[in-house]
Amino acid sequence: MFAFARSRPLRVLQHVGGRRLLSDGALIVPVPEKPKGWPTPWITEEDATNYLFPLYSLGWYIVGNPSRYASRTASLACNLKFLKPSPASAFAREIIELSETENHHPSWLKVSHSTGSSVVEVCSATHSALRPEWDPADTPASRALEGLTVRDLRFAALVSSLSTFPASPSDDIEPGPTRPNWDDLCAKLQLWSAPKQPKGSPKQPEERKDSCIACGGPHTISACAMRHTIEPPPCAVCRGPHWRVDCPVVDLARRKNIGIVKAKAWVGRPAPNPPLPPTPCPNCGGPHWKTDCRQPQAPPELLRRFELPENP
Repeated sequence: MFAFARSRPLRVLQHVGGRRLLSDGALIVPVPEKPKGWPTPWITEEDATNYLFPLYSLGWYIVGNPSRYASRTASLACNLKFLKPSPASAFAREIIELSETENHHPSWLKVSHSTGSSVVEVCSATHSALRPEWDPADTPASRALEGLTVRDLRFAALVSSLSTFPASPSDDIEPGPTRPNWDDLCAKLQLWSAPKQPKGSPKQPEERKDSCIACGGPHTISACAMRHTIEPPPCAVCRGPHWRVDCPVVDLARRKNIGIVKAKAWVGRPAPNPPLPPTPCPNCGGPHWKTDCRQPQAPPELLRRFELPENP
Protein backbone atom coordinates (compact mmCIF):
# COMPACT_ATOMS: atom_id res chain seq x y z
CA MET A 1 0.00 0.00 0.00
CA PHE A 2 2.93 2.32 0.64
CA ALA A 3 5.96 3.15 -1.44
CA PHE A 4 9.23 4.64 -0.23
CA ALA A 5 12.37 4.55 -2.32
CA ARG A 6 15.06 5.74 0.10
CA SER A 7 15.45 2.70 2.31
CA ARG A 8 15.44 -1.06 2.09
CA PRO A 9 13.70 -3.40 4.56
CA LEU A 10 15.96 -5.53 6.72
CA ARG A 11 13.89 -6.77 9.65
CA VAL A 12 10.28 -7.78 10.20
CA LEU A 13 8.01 -5.02 11.53
CA GLN A 14 5.04 -5.40 13.79
CA HIS A 15 2.41 -2.89 14.89
CA VAL A 16 1.73 -2.72 18.64
CA GLY A 17 -0.47 -0.04 20.15
CA GLY A 18 -0.24 2.23 17.13
CA ARG A 19 3.59 2.01 17.10
CA ARG A 20 5.87 0.22 14.68
CA LEU A 21 8.20 -2.13 16.53
CA LEU A 22 10.88 -4.51 15.36
CA SER A 23 10.54 -8.22 15.79
CA ASP A 24 12.45 -8.03 19.08
CA GLY A 25 10.05 -5.39 20.48
CA ALA A 26 12.43 -2.43 20.05
CA LEU A 27 11.49 0.86 18.42
CA ILE A 28 12.49 1.59 14.84
CA VAL A 29 15.07 4.18 15.94
CA PRO A 30 16.20 5.16 19.44
CA VAL A 31 14.08 7.89 21.02
CA PRO A 32 15.84 10.40 23.30
CA GLU A 33 14.39 11.51 26.59
CA LYS A 34 12.16 14.55 26.50
CA PRO A 35 14.25 17.59 27.51
CA LYS A 36 13.09 19.92 30.24
CA GLY A 37 13.18 23.68 30.32
CA TRP A 38 13.63 26.38 27.73
CA PRO A 39 15.60 27.33 25.72
CA THR A 40 16.80 23.93 24.56
CA PRO A 41 20.49 23.62 23.61
CA TRP A 42 21.47 22.57 20.12
CA ILE A 43 22.42 18.95 19.56
CA THR A 44 25.84 17.67 20.55
CA GLU A 45 28.08 15.10 18.88
CA GLU A 46 26.68 12.41 21.16
CA ASP A 47 23.12 13.33 20.21
CA ALA A 48 24.01 13.22 16.52
CA THR A 49 25.67 9.81 16.82
CA ASN A 50 22.95 8.19 18.91
CA TYR A 51 19.79 9.78 17.50
CA LEU A 52 20.37 11.92 14.38
CA PHE A 53 22.42 9.63 12.16
CA PRO A 54 20.09 6.61 12.58
CA LEU A 55 17.27 8.82 11.26
CA TYR A 56 19.08 9.09 7.93
CA SER A 57 18.28 5.43 7.33
CA LEU A 58 14.58 6.37 7.30
CA GLY A 59 14.90 9.29 4.91
CA TRP A 60 15.38 12.19 7.36
CA TYR A 61 17.96 14.82 6.48
CA ILE A 62 19.23 18.24 7.56
CA VAL A 63 17.98 21.22 5.56
CA GLY A 64 18.63 24.95 5.88
CA ASN A 65 15.48 27.07 5.84
CA PRO A 66 15.17 30.88 5.71
CA SER A 67 15.24 32.50 9.14
CA ARG A 68 14.23 35.87 10.52
CA TYR A 69 17.32 36.19 12.72
CA ALA A 70 20.06 34.23 10.93
CA SER A 71 21.03 33.40 7.40
CA ARG A 72 19.42 29.97 7.73
CA THR A 73 17.85 27.66 10.28
CA ALA A 74 18.90 24.03 10.57
CA SER A 75 15.82 21.83 10.41
CA LEU A 76 15.15 18.11 10.29
CA ALA A 77 13.00 17.24 7.27
CA CYS A 78 11.59 14.19 5.53
CA ASN A 79 9.57 13.72 2.33
CA LEU A 80 7.39 10.61 2.26
CA LYS A 81 5.59 9.23 -0.77
CA PHE A 82 2.28 7.37 -0.60
CA LEU A 83 0.44 5.58 -3.36
CA LYS A 84 -3.00 6.85 -2.30
CA PRO A 85 -4.31 10.08 -0.75
CA SER A 86 -6.09 8.46 2.20
CA PRO A 87 -2.94 6.98 3.86
CA ALA A 88 -1.14 10.30 3.39
CA SER A 89 -3.97 12.20 5.09
CA ALA A 90 -4.10 9.66 7.92
CA PHE A 91 -0.35 10.00 8.44
CA ALA A 92 -0.62 13.81 8.57
CA ARG A 93 -3.41 13.57 11.17
CA GLU A 94 -1.25 11.31 13.34
CA ILE A 95 1.60 13.84 13.13
CA ILE A 96 -0.75 16.60 14.32
CA GLU A 97 -1.92 14.47 17.25
CA LEU A 98 1.68 13.64 18.13
CA SER A 99 2.68 17.31 18.05
CA GLU A 100 -0.11 18.13 20.51
CA THR A 101 1.04 15.36 22.83
CA GLU A 102 4.71 16.36 22.67
CA ASN A 103 3.96 20.11 22.77
CA HIS A 104 6.34 20.46 19.83
CA HIS A 105 4.88 21.44 16.49
CA PRO A 106 6.65 20.97 13.15
CA SER A 107 7.87 24.00 11.26
CA TRP A 108 5.71 22.93 8.38
CA LEU A 109 3.54 19.98 7.43
CA LYS A 110 2.48 19.80 3.81
CA VAL A 111 0.34 17.20 2.07
CA SER A 112 0.19 17.30 -1.72
CA HIS A 113 -1.81 14.97 -3.93
CA SER A 114 -1.20 14.21 -7.58
CA THR A 115 -2.18 11.55 -10.05
CA GLY A 116 -0.89 8.22 -8.82
CA SER A 117 0.81 9.37 -5.61
CA SER A 118 0.68 11.65 -2.59
CA VAL A 119 3.59 13.29 -0.79
CA VAL A 120 3.82 14.36 2.85
CA GLU A 121 6.55 16.86 3.73
CA VAL A 122 7.37 17.38 7.39
CA CYS A 123 10.05 19.64 8.82
CA SER A 124 10.92 20.26 12.46
CA ALA A 125 13.03 22.93 14.18
CA THR A 126 13.06 24.38 17.69
CA HIS A 127 12.35 28.10 17.80
CA SER A 128 13.38 28.57 21.44
CA ALA A 129 16.88 27.11 21.18
CA LEU A 130 20.36 27.98 22.42
CA ARG A 131 23.32 27.64 20.08
CA PRO A 132 26.79 26.65 21.34
CA GLU A 133 29.23 29.24 22.65
CA TRP A 134 31.50 29.77 19.67
CA ASP A 135 32.81 33.21 20.67
CA PRO A 136 34.13 34.22 24.12
CA ALA A 137 32.05 37.39 23.82
CA ASP A 138 28.82 35.41 23.43
CA THR A 139 26.00 36.10 25.85
CA PRO A 140 22.81 34.11 26.48
CA ALA A 141 20.92 36.72 24.49
CA SER A 142 23.22 36.41 21.47
CA ARG A 143 23.15 32.61 21.67
CA ALA A 144 19.35 32.43 21.67
CA LEU A 145 18.81 31.22 18.11
CA GLU A 146 16.42 28.72 16.60
CA GLY A 147 17.97 25.50 15.42
CA LEU A 148 18.14 21.72 15.76
CA THR A 149 17.71 20.31 19.28
CA VAL A 150 16.91 17.02 20.99
CA ARG A 151 13.22 17.94 20.78
CA ASP A 152 13.41 17.66 17.00
CA LEU A 153 15.28 14.35 17.18
CA ARG A 154 12.67 12.97 19.57
CA PHE A 155 9.83 14.25 17.39
CA ALA A 156 11.35 12.68 14.25
CA ALA A 157 11.93 9.37 16.02
CA LEU A 158 8.33 9.26 17.27
CA VAL A 159 7.03 10.15 13.80
CA SER A 160 9.12 7.34 12.34
CA SER A 161 7.56 4.87 14.77
CA LEU A 162 3.99 5.75 13.80
CA SER A 163 2.03 2.87 12.33
CA THR A 164 1.37 4.83 9.13
CA PHE A 165 5.01 5.77 8.50
CA PRO A 166 5.78 4.30 5.04
CA ALA A 167 9.48 3.47 5.52
CA SER A 168 11.37 0.46 6.76
CA PRO A 169 14.64 0.55 8.71
CA SER A 170 17.99 0.24 7.02
CA ASP A 171 21.54 -0.26 8.26
CA ASP A 172 22.93 2.07 5.59
CA ILE A 173 23.87 4.92 7.95
CA GLU A 174 27.51 5.39 7.04
CA PRO A 175 28.63 8.93 6.10
CA GLY A 176 27.69 9.55 2.50
CA PRO A 177 26.34 12.20 0.13
CA THR A 178 23.21 12.70 2.23
CA ARG A 179 24.62 12.14 5.72
CA PRO A 180 27.48 14.48 6.76
CA ASN A 181 29.97 13.68 9.46
CA TRP A 182 29.96 15.66 12.68
CA ASP A 183 32.72 18.10 11.69
CA ASP A 184 31.03 19.02 8.41
CA LEU A 185 27.70 19.38 10.17
CA CYS A 186 29.17 21.72 12.80
CA ALA A 187 30.79 23.87 10.12
CA LYS A 188 27.50 24.11 8.25
CA LEU A 189 25.52 25.01 11.38
CA GLN A 190 28.05 27.67 12.34
CA LEU A 191 27.88 29.16 8.85
CA TRP A 192 24.09 29.23 8.88
CA SER A 193 23.95 30.89 12.31
CA ALA A 194 25.53 34.12 11.02
CA PRO A 195 23.31 37.07 12.02
CA LYS A 196 20.96 38.21 9.31
CA GLN A 197 21.37 41.77 8.10
CA PRO A 198 18.29 43.80 9.12
CA LYS A 199 16.10 45.30 6.44
CA GLY A 200 16.89 48.86 5.51
CA SER A 201 20.52 48.67 6.60
CA PRO A 202 22.95 50.12 4.07
CA LYS A 203 24.77 47.55 2.02
CA GLN A 204 28.48 47.73 1.51
CA PRO A 205 29.14 48.84 -2.06
CA GLU A 206 30.95 46.23 -4.04
CA GLU A 207 34.02 47.26 -5.96
CA ARG A 208 33.28 47.10 -9.66
CA LYS A 209 35.95 45.84 -11.98
CA ASP A 210 34.94 47.19 -15.38
CA SER A 211 36.79 46.27 -18.53
CA CYS A 212 36.15 48.05 -21.81
CA ILE A 213 35.33 45.61 -24.61
CA ALA A 214 36.75 48.04 -27.17
CA CYS A 215 40.18 48.97 -25.80
CA GLY A 216 40.40 46.75 -22.71
CA GLY A 217 40.83 49.69 -20.33
CA PRO A 218 39.50 49.87 -16.76
CA HIS A 219 36.24 51.57 -17.75
CA THR A 220 32.96 50.84 -19.47
CA ILE A 221 32.63 51.12 -23.22
CA SER A 222 30.24 54.06 -22.86
CA ALA A 223 33.10 56.04 -21.24
CA CYS A 224 35.69 54.94 -23.79
CA ALA A 225 37.06 57.84 -25.85
CA MET A 226 38.74 55.51 -28.37
CA ARG A 227 35.77 53.37 -29.34
CA HIS A 228 35.05 55.49 -32.44
CA THR A 229 38.56 54.77 -33.75
CA ILE A 230 38.26 50.99 -33.25
CA GLU A 231 36.39 48.88 -35.77
CA PRO A 232 33.49 47.23 -33.93
CA PRO A 233 31.94 43.85 -34.63
CA PRO A 234 28.43 43.83 -36.11
CA CYS A 235 25.91 45.27 -33.68
CA ALA A 236 24.07 42.54 -31.79
CA VAL A 237 20.79 44.46 -32.14
CA CYS A 238 20.66 45.78 -35.70
CA ARG A 239 23.83 44.21 -37.20
CA GLY A 240 25.07 47.70 -38.06
CA PRO A 241 28.76 48.79 -38.14
CA HIS A 242 28.79 50.33 -34.65
CA TRP A 243 29.04 49.37 -31.01
CA ARG A 244 25.85 48.44 -29.22
CA VAL A 245 26.12 51.51 -27.00
CA ASP A 246 25.91 53.66 -30.16
CA CYS A 247 23.05 51.71 -31.73
CA PRO A 248 20.21 54.02 -32.87
CA VAL A 249 17.68 51.26 -32.20
CA VAL A 250 18.74 50.96 -28.56
CA ASP A 251 18.78 54.73 -28.19
CA LEU A 252 15.28 55.06 -29.64
CA ALA A 253 13.94 52.25 -27.47
CA ARG A 254 15.38 53.94 -24.38
CA ARG A 255 14.04 57.39 -25.25
CA LYS A 256 10.57 56.25 -26.31
CA ASN A 257 10.35 53.51 -23.65
CA ILE A 258 9.42 50.91 -26.25
CA GLY A 259 10.65 47.45 -27.13
CA ILE A 260 13.56 46.63 -29.39
CA VAL A 261 11.32 45.05 -32.06
CA LYS A 262 9.14 48.15 -32.28
CA ALA A 263 12.19 50.41 -32.28
CA LYS A 264 13.64 48.45 -35.21
CA ALA A 265 10.47 49.06 -37.19
CA TRP A 266 10.56 52.76 -36.37
CA VAL A 267 14.21 53.17 -37.33
CA GLY A 268 13.76 51.39 -40.67
CA ARG A 269 10.63 53.34 -41.56
CA PRO A 270 11.09 56.54 -43.63
CA ALA A 271 10.11 59.77 -41.97
CA PRO A 272 6.58 60.85 -42.97
CA ASN A 273 6.25 63.98 -45.08
CA PRO A 274 4.44 66.76 -43.21
CA PRO A 275 1.18 67.89 -44.81
CA LEU A 276 1.30 71.08 -46.86
CA PRO A 277 -0.47 74.13 -45.45
CA PRO A 278 -3.75 75.18 -47.11
CA THR A 279 -2.48 78.75 -47.64
CA PRO A 280 0.98 80.24 -48.22
CA CYS A 281 3.02 81.42 -45.28
CA PRO A 282 1.66 84.82 -44.14
CA ASN A 283 5.20 85.93 -43.27
CA CYS A 284 7.10 85.18 -46.46
CA GLY A 285 4.51 83.64 -48.80
CA GLY A 286 6.38 80.33 -49.01
CA PRO A 287 4.78 76.84 -49.18
CA HIS A 288 5.19 76.05 -45.49
CA TRP A 289 3.60 76.71 -42.16
CA LYS A 290 4.33 79.95 -40.38
CA THR A 291 5.91 78.07 -37.47
CA ASP A 292 8.47 76.59 -39.90
CA CYS A 293 9.28 79.90 -41.55
CA ARG A 294 12.97 80.78 -41.50
CA GLN A 295 12.47 84.46 -42.44
CA PRO A 296 12.49 87.10 -39.69
CA GLN A 297 9.02 87.49 -38.28
CA ALA A 298 8.86 91.04 -36.96
CA PRO A 299 7.25 94.38 -37.86
CA PRO A 300 9.10 96.49 -40.49
CA GLU A 301 9.88 99.19 -37.89
CA LEU A 302 11.66 96.65 -35.71
CA LEU A 303 13.54 95.23 -38.69
CA ARG A 304 14.77 98.71 -39.72
CA ARG A 305 15.83 99.37 -36.14
CA PHE A 306 18.14 96.33 -36.14
CA GLU A 307 19.13 96.91 -39.79
CA LEU A 308 17.51 93.69 -40.94
CA PRO A 309 16.02 93.29 -44.44
CA GLU A 310 12.30 93.65 -44.68
CA ASN A 311 10.13 90.77 -45.78
CA PRO A 312 9.91 90.53 -49.57
